[in-house]
Amino acid sequence: MRIASPVRRISFALLLLGMTACTSAPNLFVFPGVHRIAIAQGNYVDEEQLEELRLGMTRTQVQFVLGTPLVMDSFDLDRWDYTYLYYFPTGEVTERSVTLFFEDNSLVRAEGDYSLPGEEAASPEA
Repeated sequence: MRIASPVRRISFALLLLGMTACTSAPNLFVFPGVHRIAIAQGNYVDEEQLEELRLGMTRTQVQFVLGTPLVMDSFDLDRWDYTYLYYFPTGEVTERSVTLFFEDNSLVRAEGDYSLPGEEAASPEA
């Protein structure tokens, strides 16, 4: 049996350490005093932007107000998804999303964490 050289052992240890850095566990190694930044991804849609939307608006008008959607389903061209993720330095994640539906190039409804002005609440009352 051949004994591995110290260089190989150190290389192997560094390889394993590098692979653990790619894991999905956010707090696997928490070093005190290390600054972590907040990360925002996606389309941020606020209440003011949604107040500008009206049922019956064209796709071009909606895109002018909200911007290009993050996800445009190539199988369903009448659905646009606006998703926003915010990763806090503490490891918490906030997600907000809005899905817009069109018929004949006209906005007919929205679903998600927001509601459009003039859109009736679809939840049944108990």
